[in-house]
Amino acid sequence: MKQTLLKLAVDADFVLDAHCADEAVVYAYVSNPEHPAANLLSRCIGSVATIGGIPESLDFPAACLLPWRAAKHFLPDVSVTEALTATLEYRGTRGLRDDVAMDDARGLIRFMEAVNILTPNGTPQPQSQIETCHTTLNCVDYVRASAPGVVIFSKGPGVQVYPGEEVAQILDPASGDRHSLKARGSGIIFGHLYSQVVVPGSTVAWIACNSSLEQEPGDPYP
Repeated sequence: MKQTLLKLAVDADFVLDAHCADEAVVYAYVSNPEHPAANLLSRCIGSVATIGGIPESLDFPAACLLPWRAAKHFLPDVSVTEALTATLEYRGTRGLRDDVAMDDARGLIRFMEAVNILTPNGTPQPQSQIETCHTTLNCVDYVRASAPGVVIFSKGPGVQVYPGEEVAQILDPASGDRHSLKARGSGIIFGHLYSQVVVPGSTVAWIACNSSLEQEPGDPYP
């Protein structure tokens, strides 16, 4: 199935992999944030946080981008504008409403009209007024559980937090003890875990920060 999907998408100028997170605002991972249409995409979909870079564990959008970069490397005299590849995360699993879905669809249509995939039909829709936090993968704070138990969130998606500020607590249901989980950097919480039962090391919230942070190796969403 992965091979079939890659064959269908690898020669596309735009690869948009649409998902929804657990509990989140609208956000995006953009493999190539320097692409001329990357900021346009964020504005059209109303992305609260757009994170640029290729993950350590290669995902589908990045796999679609790499052949374009290989072409630029092996054909240095040929002008190539590489594909824009991105993962779009449309809020959380409980955020489905007709009016929200219509707005999201209009945002994608806005983008496709702006890059001439679709011909505008009538007056163009205005772009989102949401201010996007643009950052990179090494600036994301993955807040991980320090103990097993039940996670109780102190802050929700879309909230600005600062270093040392509490994001959640882990409650031990047997003893009643609580372990505080705090932000390492300053930024916007753009999502958190749906399940509230956690084990040590699991990521319970993710924050788009404005400075580089030390990252643990491997998948941030184990």
